[in-house]
Amino acid sequence: MEKKKQKFKQTEIGKIPEEWEEGELITYLDLLKDGTHNPPKRVSKGIKFIAGASDLTYKNINFSKCTFITKEEYNKIHKFYELKEGDILLTIVGTIGNVAIVKKENLPFSLQRSIAILRTKKELDNNYLFYFITSSIFRNQLFSKINPTAQPGIYLGELGKIRISFPKSPKEQLSIASILSSLDEKIELNNKMNKTLEVIGQAIFKKWFIDEKKENLEIRKFGDLIKRNKEQIQNKESWDNEYLIDLSNMPQFSMSIVNFDKGSKFSSNIFKLNEYDILFGSIRPYFGKYGFSPINGVITGTIFSFLPKDKDDYAFCLFNICRKEFVEYTVAQSKGTKMPIIGWSEFQNYTVKYNKVLSKKFNDLIFPLIKEIKLNINQNQTLSSIRDALLPKLMSGEIRVK
Repeated sequence: MEKKKQKFKQTEIGKIPEEWEEGELITYLDLLKDGTHNPPKRVSKGIKFIAGASDLTYKNINFSKCTFITKEEYNKIHKFYELKEGDILLTIVGTIGNVAIVKKENLPFSLQRSIAILRTKKELDNNYLFYFITSSIFRNQLFSKINPTAQPGIYLGELGKIRISFPKSPKEQLSIASILSSLDEKIELNNKMNKTLEVIGQAIFKKWFIDEKKENLEIRKFGDLIKRNKEQIQNKESWDNEYLIDLSNMPQFSMSIVNFDKGSKFSSNIFKLNEYDILFGSIRPYFGKYGFSPINGVITGTIFSFLPKDKDDYAFCLFNICRKEFVEYTVAQSKGTKMPIIGWSEFQNYTVKYNKVLSKKFNDLIFPLIKEIKLNINQNQTLSSIRDALLPKLMSGEIRVK
């Protein structure tokens, strides 16, 4: 990778190297279309069907909430085309701009009209285009073309007019994509490791405190073991530039919190947040938003933040709130219909099987795994920052690769 003195040319999307190509997206695609406009009949088992933004995460397709259609419906939808490995998917209705790449193991599946399919011609590498789509050069154009209706959307014709640029050399395209992919692959590896570590901890917790009948386990109220963090911050200027965790940043049914906002997103109801604070989303608890904080910063009042009274109970308290049964309890104890909320008193009333010696033994065994999860999250933040800093420079040709 190198910065070179070179000649640039001015284009509609800014300066790019003189020998690069620039033009409308549609020029470099073999296929640009959206999914079916006629919602097919769903069945309990069949071919996977995805419908919107929640099914596309960064680079990946999430099938955990997909529905299914029959082979006959699939053949009807895909009479003239089929999805292929390497196709790029982009959400164009509702939540705009989520993007993923189709992998071989994803196929076959079908999709709704809220998702566009982009298939590149041979001269344009699909991985390069994926990263270009994530760049501000592309996204600024994308968002400027949104239809300001009740449900925001982008017409395929307008999507095709977005201008892109790329090196004519296939080797240079591959090199750019490879640099960015290597960072993403390390991030994904850390995420997979964290999932594995969490599963290990859950299995041991279940064996020690749930499955095995131990006479020395006593029934305790969860509130007897924890203390709530209630240090509210009064001055908005004090939190504007702090990292913030809100319910929208917390994943569902995973203790690894990897996304953060800036405190300036909110103007009130903000509390101090410390590394390792245990967190549980109090609004609509059926979403299963729980975990621990890998950062110092601030947090919104809609999230319970607490620690064990005894540090040796840390892993015991954390893995208790990660249980399906705990989430179900909070749902049952919630009040309200449109936006149910669990109160702190009811939260504390949950009963647990507890033994002080066993809890310490569990913490001694599991806390190193929790620390490893935190380290992986922090490393991913660094890797993401490096990728995001490199992305615009690589996509504009400011930094060239051989």
